[in-house]
Amino acid sequence: MSIALFRPFQRPAERPVHQVPGIILAALLLGLVLQIGWHHSLPPAQASADELPDTPATQLLTIASLGDPVALSK
Repeated sequence: MSIALFRPFQRPAERPVHQVPGIILAALLLGLVLQIGWHHSLPPAQASADELPDTPATQLLTIASLGDPVALSK
């Protein structure tokens, strides 16, 4: 009976990059170039801040918390 132990430094059974077909590598490279180009063409993000709504009345919060001070504090 053998027990399979976790070996974090053991390489998984994957193909080396030089064995991947060239058309696949070209497609991945094309996708990367298109993604970078598309991201570069987007306008810069604009941050905007809005006013927060007014806080509810204390009596309303007390009713909503059913009188529980722990729930009211949150």
